[in-house]
Amino acid sequence: MCLCCLLTSTCLGQIEAVTKARHNLRLGFTVQGKVLVRHVNPGDQVKKGDLLIELEDKEGLAQIEIWKFRTQSMVEIEQAKASLELAEIEEKRTRELIAKHAANAFELKKAELTTIVQRLAVQKAQREQEEAKRQLQITEARHDSYTLRAPLNGVIEQILVDVGEVVENLQPMVELVVTNPLRVDVPVTLIQTMKLKVDDPAWIELRMDSKLSKPVLGKIVHLAHVADSASNTRLVRVEFSNDDNLPAGGQVVVHFTAPDSTHSH
Repeated sequence: MCLCCLLTSTCLGQIEAVTKARHNLRLGFTVQGKVLVRHVNPGDQVKKGDLLIELEDKEGLAQIEIWKFRTQSMVEIEQAKASLELAEIEEKRTRELIAKHAANAFELKKAELTTIVQRLAVQKAQREQEEAKRQLQITEARHDSYTLRAPLNGVIEQILVDVGEVVENLQPMVELVVTNPLRVDVPVTLIQTMKLKVDDPAWIELRMDSKLSKPVLGKIVHLAHVADSASNTRLVRVEFSNDDNLPAGGQVVVHFTAPDSTHSH
């Protein structure tokens, strides 16, 4: 096939290209540690948020248990409330004695200050419990950095580590690919791209041996804002549904006008 036919649609109204995954991600941790559990294997379909790999974090889990206990414990608050109730009773009793001239102003002032101190103790205990809740959230967030989850729906292509292996931060551990939809980056002559826009239809024929499949309808999802001056082409990105779970990397022919279903392949 001539170079013109490969790079433009002026000869045969078609452009040859190669499919690729919509996303191809290499995932890792932001912390170092030892692989504790591997929840997935190559070929597994995963959903966004699914747990992929866990690192060992004994200290973090212990801290979580401590802060959970502190957030759930009401001992300090109940103790402070009981002391406040006692102080209020003492203050009331002192006022009654004052009315009977059986207590002096100093004793009343002391009872009033004791009530204030105990009321502040209740507030302090309540605040400390709220702080424990915030600390629990911080500790759980820190522990989350020891778990690797899928950032989107996809397929596990590779697992690059095994249980017991010590890994460094940012070391790639899992390759996650998204092949539905499939993506094709097509070099189109600059002048022809002036007639194209995002969401315009495109037709993709998969090359099977020496034949082409029935055209699949896709759409333009991106037009490059910078052209390639050497070839006078502009990248046009096309995506199309891949319900048959075809692998990325296959050869295709892309059309930007509906192909004649009767034309010879």
